[in-house]
Amino acid sequence: MSNKELDPLQQIQSNYQQLNSQIDQLQQQQNVLAKYLSGLKQRLDSLSEQFDNRPEVQQLVRLQNALAKLQELNVFITNAQNLSSGINIDNPGRDSSINQASEPNVTPEEFWRRYNNGQYDFTGYRLAKLNLSSQSLNAKNVNFSQANLVQANLRKVNFALVNFSSANLQNANLYKAILEQTNLSGANLEKADLRQAIFSKTNLEQANLREANLRKIDLSFQVNLEEANLSGADLSNGNLCKVNFLNADLSNANLSRTILFATHFENANLQGANLHQAAYDLSTVFPDDCNLTESGAYLIAPNTTLLRANLAGYNIAEVNLIQANLQEANLYATNLSGANLSEANLNGANLRKANLNGAILLQANLSSANLSEANLTHANLIAANLTEANLSRASLDGANLIAANLSHANLKNTHIDKINFSGAILEGANLIGAVFQGNLSGADLSKANLCGASFSNANLNAVNFTSADLRGADLSNANLEKANLTQANLSGVNLAGANLSLAIMPDGSVHD
Repeated sequence: MSNKELDPLQQIQSNYQQLNSQIDQLQQQQNVLAKYLSGLKQRLDSLSEQFDNRPEVQQLVRLQNALAKLQELNVFITNAQNLSSGINIDNPGRDSSINQASEPNVTPEEFWRRYNNGQYDFTGYRLAKLNLSSQSLNAKNVNFSQANLVQANLRKVNFALVNFSSANLQNANLYKAILEQTNLSGANLEKADLRQAIFSKTNLEQANLREANLRKIDLSFQVNLEEANLSGADLSNGNLCKVNFLNADLSNANLSRTILFATHFENANLQGANLHQAAYDLSTVFPDDCNLTESGAYLIAPNTTLLRANLAGYNIAEVNLIQANLQEANLYATNLSGANLSEANLNGANLRKANLNGAILLQANLSSANLSEANLTHANLIAANLTEANLSRASLDGANLIAANLSHANLKNTHIDKINFSGAILEGANLIGAVFQGNLSGADLSKANLCGASFSNANLNAVNFTSADLRGADLSNANLEKANLTQANLSGVNLAGANLSLAIMPDGSVHD
């Protein structure tokens, strides 16, 4: 290959010279045609005068038609000249006078060559099946407006601030793509894969998302979907809080198990949409014709009835469910951190692995609830009913269980650091291997199973250990002043350094 062929600029100049030569030839032809047309017109005028109202007039008509065709050819040559004058030598692939249909079809290799040479405007380009998957693209200045990106592979690419307005992204793969402040207004995203894409202040106004895959998507960060087409789209299990769906088409869309807090559906089309187990609150705005009673959606609000509701895995932190009925509800791995569940009925509810960090459960009914491996750190459980509840391996660090009823509850192998059990009832509770480092003064641990439990340095002042099984427990340095150990099993107990002043011993005697 010659050096000239290797030099893109020399190649462009050569092409430009060839095009100019062709234009010169066309110019010469135009001049000849112009002279011929002038003579032909004079001849026609003469014939018109000589043969007016004679049979030869038919020949004249045929000659006039021939003249019209020659004039069309003259227009074509003129347009070719105009085309040559509009060529951009610096960027021969882009010409503002050419419509979208004439934009070049760019291969991935050509795209990267142009991009690396500083070209960022790809308006109207044909980039179908372009593969940018996982590529490092500083795309904030890139313009893909009106570009054809059908079936493009755009996985995990950062498109923050990029302009995709009116682009064709049908069947495109945008899995885990970053779309922060991206302009997708009017874009065609029909059947596009948008799973786990990151949306923030994204403009999707009037976008076509028909049958797009948006499963488990988070659109809660100021995403605008006004007048968008989401017919048949899959939005299931997504976070759609505060999303603007004004005048949007959501017919036959899958909105099951979505979070719809403060979401706006004014004048939206929800005909045939699946709202089964979607969670909404009192600030959610639905269209007037939406039948929520038959939809199977859940209202998350004080005093609401959610009997046996399936809210497993939902992110509903800081919600207000005061006095709500959640009896036997499925809240497995649900995020309820900071939620207010005071006086709520959670009898028999499944809260296994639920996040209740900092939750308010004042006087809540958690009897027979499954709280195993739940996070109850710093939870307020004052006077809560936890009878027969399963708290095995739960985290209760910093929780407040003053006057709570944990009789016959299962706290096996539970870590309890800096917890306040003052006045709590733990009668018959299973505390095998539990670790206590907080305040249990005045607590009732009668008949509790405390085998192998650790109470080292704990405050056990006036605790009732009547008939408790303390075999192998660690009570070293614990404060057992005035504790009641009547009939307690202290076999193998470590009492080194413990304060037993005025404590009632297993035989009924009072310790000095």
